[in-house]
Amino acid sequence: MSALVQSHAAKALPDGEWDPYVILGLVAPATVKQVRDAYRRLAKAVHGDAGGDDAAFLALKEAHDFLLDPVSRELWDRQKIRATNEMRRQSTETLKALCELVVHNIINGNQPPEYADIPKMVRTELRKQLEELARIENQTKREKRQLQLLEGRVRRKNSGENLVAVVIGRRIAAADERLLKVADETLLGRVMLAEMDSYQADIPDAYARSARTDTSSRSFYPNLGSIWS
Repeated sequence: MSALVQSHAAKALPDGEWDPYVILGLVAPATVKQVRDAYRRLAKAVHGDAGGDDAAFLALKEAHDFLLDPVSRELWDRQKIRATNEMRRQSTETLKALCELVVHNIINGNQPPEYADIPKMVRTELRKQLEELARIENQTKREKRQLQLLEGRVRRKNSGENLVAVVIGRRIAAADERLLKVADETLLGRVMLAEMDSYQADIPDAYARSARTDTSSRSFYPNLGSIWS
């Protein structure tokens, strides 16, 4: 990647984490005009016709396009969520299914529909799922650390396959795969939660006041199981 682009990232991102503002040499928040001007200025310097390289140009274009997408930019500015178009598509489809289940539970339950805070119910369920994913992540990391302590501690005295090492290696690989899946599902959950923050239910004032102090309203929240299954 071009040294010009790398220098912007190095100033604020020593760990190499992605940040569209930093890549464009901007400080958040920036106006649409500032994003476009920064992109044009840097693109001229890193374009292949100017002796630059494709990787730097693509990094600039990705940051530029990302910040010009209102939904992606809002998610980033609010919660530093890097949501791709595919991630947002998955979020929309999963939220539709989750809302369908919540509405089904309401119309087949005992709660008066006019008092049903559907956005709050969905957010509650999403937070439960994210808490469970965090638990799985912590448990998997602990298991991986234990496996790594065992790794290499058993050797075979004669020639042949070290079956213990094979088993440990497979379990470490499985833990890595599980952590990747949890990371993807956590990001999806955060995107959905951010999306639901833009919804608000119109609840009668008297009920809304009582619901803030009446913990029994929690019984209305359906247990919907995994939102990713």
